Amino acid sequence: KQGTVVYIVGEGRQGVARRLGAWGKHHEVNLATLPFFMSSAPAALTDPSSAAEVAETIANITPQNEPPAMIVIDTLARNFGPGDENATRDMSVFVANLDRYLGNSCVRIVVHHSGHGDKTRSRGNSALKGAVDFQFCLTKKADGTVEMSNPKMKDAPEWQVPKRFKPRTVFVGGDFDNPIESIVLEITDQAPEETAIGSAKMRAAVDLLRELYTDHQENLAASGRDPDGARVTRQQWRNACVERGIY
Repeated sequence: KQGTVVYIVGEGRQGVARRLGAWGKHHEVNLATLPFFMSSAPAALTDPSSAAEVAETIANITPQNEPPAMIVIDTLARNFGPGDENATRDMSVFVANLDRYLGNSCVRIVVHHSGHGDKTRSRGNSALKGAVDFQFCLTKKADGTVEMSNPKMKDAPEWQVPKRFKPRTVFVGGDFDNPIESIVLEITDQAPEETAIGSAKMRAAVDLLRELYTDHQENLAASGRDPDGARVTRQQWRNACVERGIY
């Protein structure tokens, strides 16, 4: 459903503005005619008073005080506030404040970084993944394309095949000697540069291994232990494959 969008920018506001300009020019859309609002500063969403101030501001700027269709928080780290994103308690407060102050009647997108050591999981406490309804992972590939995968979909099947996008440069201002450029992403059928993992059974086995690893991480986090200590033994993987009928 289309509607008002509120974008809470925590970092790179100038770059986001250029990206918006490139998108509008590429698609021949006058952004001034759209109900799109971008913040001038980040928020501290683990602080209830700050979250309430954001909610009040949104209520005052949206047309006819109607709730927005989507709120984007970019990024979690810059809009987290004084809390520790590795702590279950603080991450739970962040999620609770989103539900209480920024409503669950609209789509809420939280842009988050992947882990430093493990790029297959989000950084910080795994309570966030447990709370979200869907998760998408963006990875820049060696050939310059961007791959979007879907590790979690609460109420629908996850994508079996990632989507891929290619960047296109768009001139948004300046002059010939000092051009101001940004990019837009266009979906593409271009095959990934990596060689695909062999048979369907082999791909299913690898997907199951990732699933087992994520489950172990979440179990560790729930018991107050470090999720980076998660391990899956060969025997556990084999037994799970046999149970799924893919061994």
